[in-house]
Amino acid sequence: MRASGARLVHLVRHGEAVARLAWEGLDELRPLTEEGHRQAEAIARRLLPDGRPSRLARALSSPAVRCVDTLRPVAARAGVEVEPSVALVEGADPRTALDQLLAASEALEDGWSLVACTHGDVVDGVLAILSGSGFAVDGPKSCPKGATWELLFGAGGAGAARFVGPPVRQP
Repeated sequence: MRASGARLVHLVRHGEAVARLAWEGLDELRPLTEEGHRQAEAIARRLLPDGRPSRLARALSSPAVRCVDTLRPVAARAGVEVEPSVALVEGADPRTALDQLLAASEALEDGWSLVACTHGDVVDGVLAILSGSGFAVDGPKSCPKGATWELLFGAGGAGAARFVGPPVRQP
């Protein structure tokens, strides 16, 4: 249970996607693999288990197909649309991404959360900023595809980040 006034953001790195070298189209159109779609479904089940009412207010995503498709299952379960955000594109300034996450989280009603999907470089940059500002960051230095960071923002800039590994690959 989180303290009243605390705000929760589930920051997701997109699921497994077709390899860059194997893709001939625009990188932002590179799709998830079958494993990536499985990861997306597993993320949705973890964030919104069957039989529980949704407390997920928003789903923000890089416009890249692999990010949007990673959030489609959880957004469908929550009854929200995936909202594309250029602040979350690959190569974006992590400070801009973090500012958007903070602003979006501040608008949440108590007890509600949001999910955001982006790329590894943005996740790593956001975590570096948070750890440099006194956040308690509990997890690895890198973020594998399909992994989630639970960012808990408290009053006065205090907070914590907890790593949740990607869903276990099925044989």
